[in-house]
Amino acid sequence: MAKVSILSILVVAIVAAGSTGNAHEISPGRSAASTESWAPAAEGLGVEGAGLISAITGGCPTPTIVVRGVPIAITATTVFEDSLACGSLAVNQRVRVKALLTHDGAGYTVEATYVAQVDDSGGAGRKASGEGVVGAITGTCPTLGLVITGTKVSTTATTEYVNGTCASLRPGTQVKIDGELRPGGTAIAENIELRRIPGRPVAGDGPVGSVTGTCPSLTMTVRGIAVVTDGTTAFSGGTCSSIGPGTHIDVTGEYDGTTVTATAVALRGQGRR
Repeated sequence: MAKVSILSILVVAIVAAGSTGNAHEISPGRSAASTESWAPAAEGLGVEGAGLISAITGGCPTPTIVVRGVPIAITATTVFEDSLACGSLAVNQRVRVKALLTHDGAGYTVEATYVAQVDDSGGAGRKASGEGVVGAITGTCPTLGLVITGTKVSTTATTEYVNGTCASLRPGTQVKIDGELRPGGTAIAENIELRRIPGRPVAGDGPVGSVTGTCPSLTMTVRGIAVVTDGTTAFSGGTCSSIGPGTHIDVTGEYDGTTVTATAVALRGQGRR
């Protein structure tokens, strides 16, 4: 039989619960308000709690497991959930236990009446998708560690990219991720769509060459450099629809090495310099 010291806060809390008729969340060495801790039933004899098994001594059918610092005796009458058995108990396994607390004068005994396994995957293996802005980046391509709007995302050699490559990722890049959740809440990226890549601030002017697209999303060339506009681009001296081949414009934006994403476009006029 597993003994719990009379000095344990478990005992103090249960004695208190027995005198007040109220159940309290408790665990050894922690306050009564902690989560996933032991909760005595109103009569002060039944206890229930969940946590990781930290140690196992003895063999089936009567081993003793330690959960959240509390030794719990498994007996021949302990009922196991369908997916669990005495022989499948293991260290670091998360379980929920219902037990009976007794006192024989030498100490307190916690004897399990029911044991069930608790899913500890945190949704592991589930497909997930989302979008956000890349914060911190660690590692080197193709295996990067990203933090995207507070979520940890890992890339692999099989991660596929749209509108860029692994090397295109940098802090501030807006992305859409499709992947799979792993234990601990990390996502493994299967597909990353780069929606906006921040670049260095630039400014320049010149006549527009070719123009494609529909306002507000235009793609044009100015002195051989690709310039794109979108719904956030501010226009002055005219409107987006006023731009055509030969229109002289001043452009302010961000250059990512190949394209200027315009934040502001000022129209000077057709053929004017």
